Amino acid sequence: MGQEAGKFYLVSAGIGDTDNITLRAYKLIQQADIVLAMPFVSKLFADVLAGKEVHDPGHAFFIDADFNTAQDGEEDKIRQLIRGAVGQGKIVVVMDFGDPTIYSPQSGYLREFADLNPEVVPGISSFNAANAALGQEITGNYDHPVVLSEVMEYSERLDQLAASGATLILFSMRMDLADTIGQLKKHYPGDTPAVIVCHAGLRETQFVLRATLDSIVEEADKQQPLPWDHLLYVGEGLRR
Repeated sequence: MGQEAGKFYLVSAGIGDTDNITLRAYKLIQQADIVLAMPFVSKLFADVLAGKEVHDPGHAFFIDADFNTAQDGEEDKIRQLIRGAVGQGKIVVVMDFGDPTIYSPQSGYLREFADLNPEVVPGISSFNAANAALGQEITGNYDHPVVLSEVMEYSERLDQLAASGATLILFSMRMDLADTIGQLKKHYPGDTPAVIVCHAGLRETQFVLRATLDSIVEEADKQQPLPWDHLLYVGEGLRR
């Protein structure tokens, strides 16, 4: 009888505080033979990773983008590691901070190892945690569409999204806030609610800046520099 095949998982570690991880994800990490986790994630979950073989999955490995940090040969080493381990019947887990399917730095693993039938274990995204920090229904009275996106360098896309009039939730990856707000004001009135949520999911440090399109840049300037982990909300669905 042949050796039983291993299994490959992409697992959410939740966002912010470590107790935001799901019970299912935690149990699966306990069962794993090999774990790939970014250094700061490994440090956060040192208790459950103690004694395990842990590797760094890199940032944006297997993603064809300029923010892929892989050096020569690094992706090949990861390929050999994962395929070899799964072939030996081992459980391999890639831990991702946030939701593995929403702007994930590890989402490239799903395409690269699609033939291994990877299983995604969902969890809390910064989007979910930020919504909770807002403490309100972001779709208004269920009559406001919501669009989740990011800005980066694609200004034309932002214009298209803003023209829809939807409530926008924008991840902050390389966002120039003043420029972004300037674009949005072409499509939304200046008194449109604008909110920035910082450190979502970290109960001790998360905070919310509430303003309007006319005043949000000034409010944000008081917090400069804004942390990398912030989300921008704009739209009538946020009006209280």
